[in-house]
Amino acid sequence: MAFIKEVAKYFMDFLETDFHKRKNPKRSVQFRSRINLVIGLNLNKYPSFNNLVWKGINHTFDKNVINTVQKGVYKTSIPKNLIDLIKLQSEKILKKQIENLLKQIVEESIRESGATGASDLGKVMKVLMPKVKGKADGKLVNQIVREKLGA
Repeated sequence: MAFIKEVAKYFMDFLETDFHKRKNPKRSVQFRSRINLVIGLNLNKYPSFNNLVWKGINHTFDKNVINTVQKGVYKTSIPKNLIDLIKLQSEKILKKQIENLLKQIVEESIRESGATGASDLGKVMKVLMPKVKGKADGKLVNQIVREKLGA
């Protein structure tokens, strides 16, 4: 969860700073003053007027102008610590996915070879290796096969 919060914080900072430097200044509606007094009107209390205001806004602005962000126009450098955090998390996820996939392939190879115990390790490896050779770590494959065969 901390990873998601860090990434979200980074992109929120980006959208609030770099993204808006090349566009019109950021506009916001404030309902409270600096000393927390209510200012303005909360239009949610007046649904018919609120709908009328949004209708006017939506018909005034062309949706293509508001929603279009061209590829490559807005760029920023990503901090090294964020890149490291993303790399660490993706490696953890990738490692688990690879291990789960290998377990499925090993189970399939055990069924194909008809292996029943640790003594059939060679049979399983003979069926398994053409499927994973050069694609997976041999030590990990061997460890999973031994684990499944009870060796």
